[in-house]
Amino acid sequence: MKNMTDDRTYFLKKNRVLYQETLFEFANKRFPQASLNEIIRRSSFNKGSFYYRFKDKNALYFALLDDLFVTQYSFPETQMMLENTHFNLKDVLQLLFVNLYWTYKENPLYLQLLKNYYTEKPSLKDAVKKECIRPVFSRFFDRLHSHLKSHGFGTSDPSVIFIVKDIEFRYFCIEDYLSTHFGFSDVERIVDDIIASIDNKLSPRLHRIRYPFASVNEKIKQDEETSDILSLHPGEIVAIVGQTELSLSGWVKKTIDRINDHSEAKDSVYPNCHNWTFLNLNDYCCCGQPIKNTIKLRLFLFNASTRKALTRRQEKLLKEAGLLDWLEKEVRRLPLNERVMAYLIKGLLNNSDLIMVDRVLEALDGAMIQRFFAILLKYRQNPCTMILVGLDPVLYLDNVDRLACLVDGTLSRSMTPAEIRAHFEKARINIHYDDFTANGKVITFEFSQNRHIEWIDFVQKHRVYSIDTKIQLDLDAIMEGIKEEIL
Repeated sequence: MKNMTDDRTYFLKKNRVLYQETLFEFANKRFPQASLNEIIRRSSFNKGSFYYRFKDKNALYFALLDDLFVTQYSFPETQMMLENTHFNLKDVLQLLFVNLYWTYKENPLYLQLLKNYYTEKPSLKDAVKKECIRPVFSRFFDRLHSHLKSHGFGTSDPSVIFIVKDIEFRYFCIEDYLSTHFGFSDVERIVDDIIASIDNKLSPRLHRIRYPFASVNEKIKQDEETSDILSLHPGEIVAIVGQTELSLSGWVKKTIDRINDHSEAKDSVYPNCHNWTFLNLNDYCCCGQPIKNTIKLRLFLFNASTRKALTRRQEKLLKEAGLLDWLEKEVRRLPLNERVMAYLIKGLLNNSDLIMVDRVLEALDGAMIQRFFAILLKYRQNPCTMILVGLDPVLYLDNVDRLACLVDGTLSRSMTPAEIRAHFEKARINIHYDDFTANGKVITFEFSQNRHIEWIDFVQKHRVYSIDTKIQLDLDAIMEGIKEEIL
């Protein structure tokens, strides 16, 4: 711990049974679910003595993580990774995952602890940063950012963000990539995958793809100029939002037709898009071929005998998608949420190069949207380009690299989520007032100097019982403003 005069980590390590039970509890449960009473009960540790050293669950958690981080510094070649001035990305990545291998050899539960730490709330992670020593992985990512910056890539570059998130996920969730145990061959395989991902992301001139997007109000011509083409990097996630269902549907249909028309083209401006997935609430296509949904889910997903055993990875994927108990049900009889997940999993299992999702998220609740994106980002092949089509920009901002609008049938320029928030996020005043009905009403004013007199005047003339302020996105401004904002 940083407080060296009260070394709770030393006390925890000195009491072997207490340490083992603490590690077991936090490795098998996330922080909110972990129980101090269970740890004390299983370790048969004196409760008074325990609370004399650890005032709450946070203190015990910090002591455990601090010991793990210190242990990782003691492994061979760790200092070489962190201090060598010659930064060879592949070699340093190799050392990072070898360090993780030694962590596993020390105690396999450490990997589960790291995974749980990775999924904790940002506020808890911030507290860990203040209370514990700086971990090996944080120092590695500092070096990685410095290395990429020296090659002209800023930390806000979408490609750099993707690379960092990809490495983070493989590091903290490495058990998802292991078959039975952790060996040196796994280190080599994972590092090779990461390097391939980085090559695809940071070599746009070699790997750039252009998918043809036609304006829905214009007739498609064979010799159409590239002005109607939106360029995407492999692995990029782009959302297209529009004002009306009709324009989006027409846009999606024409987009698919044009992808099919050019899938055999030799010109590098068009992709070899043989393996693509189209997902909406009514239909599902893979490689352009509709798939009937009258078969059982197991056959639909795996095209194999119902007696065939699932691999560990397949079983884990189905469990996370909530489909493990539905394998013997017909796809058409699945509830909406499960059917959407089934179509998504099918596309992921087919290793699609392109996945287009048409107005699906609007039909899901908030929890299902989070699960949808979590599985999508976790299991898609690399690179797999995503096109998300919908009506509400807010549903997509937290999970896409870029967002563009379809306004009056014309596809506008795209902006990153950070750019959209910077330009269209505004403070607003919500005034709850009595209009002599049972529920009352709410009126919203923009928080600006120009509207100051207006909302003050409203308050003086009405019976107001609460006023609150919120930072909100101006959705109308997004739809119209992306076309007109600064290039």
